[in-house]
Amino acid sequence: MHLFHELLSRPRDSRGAMVPALGALLFACSLTPALAQEGGRTIYQSSGFELAFSYPLLDYKGSTDGGVIRFAPVVQAQHVFNFDLGEHLGAFAGVSVNNVGFIYQDPDGVTTYKFRSYDLGLPLGIKLGTMNAGLLFGGYSVEWPINYREKTFQYGDKVERFNAWFGERVVNPQQAVMLGLQTRHGICLKVKYYLTNFHDQDFTETEAGTTYAPYAGFNAHVLHVALGFALFQDHHTAYGL
Repeated sequence: MHLFHELLSRPRDSRGAMVPALGALLFACSLTPALAQEGGRTIYQSSGFELAFSYPLLDYKGSTDGGVIRFAPVVQAQHVFNFDLGEHLGAFAGVSVNNVGFIYQDPDGVTTYKFRSYDLGLPLGIKLGTMNAGLLFGGYSVEWPINYREKTFQYGDKVERFNAWFGERVVNPQQAVMLGLQTRHGICLKVKYYLTNFHDQDFTETEAGTTYAPYAGFNAHVLHVALGFALFQDHHTAYGL
């Protein structure tokens, strides 16, 4: 028996967000060889890794209780095309692999649910500050779920676990906004908020001849806080190449 099957569902989020993000990434890739300056780097690539904490902003049957902080020890990766328009202004577009999820504890204190999705993302945004060093950044990301995992615990013991590849349990695509800073030493702190509800409330499954929507009415928007390194630093600057 799954949680939430008696609740009402709501429509799936729009899938149209993939078009502008994909277009921005393709545009970035096409301009990279054409605009890189001789003797300077107007456009350059950088890569970064992150460790993240997440927390769900919940609305379950009118209750906001049950959220638990989740730490994802799995490293998340991002590769970025940087477009520095000047010494203190730049833009970026890239590709990322994200570990997104949250923990929900039933008010009875007996049952705990852990939800996780690996997403392929396309982030894009702007940078303000000293390019290649200390700066502020903000932007938008559209992400497509690749693998979903769900675990159920009762009294601390795991009673159920399953994975689904390219399934329909998570809203596809996910959309998020982000804001962060990078120090001159390359340490990054990023806050990311998912505008899209995590689960697809229209998803249905059948058990013992009964079809129901296990996530109907379960609203959870993930707040994601990540610590990373050298996300917007030129590889030559960050690693001495």
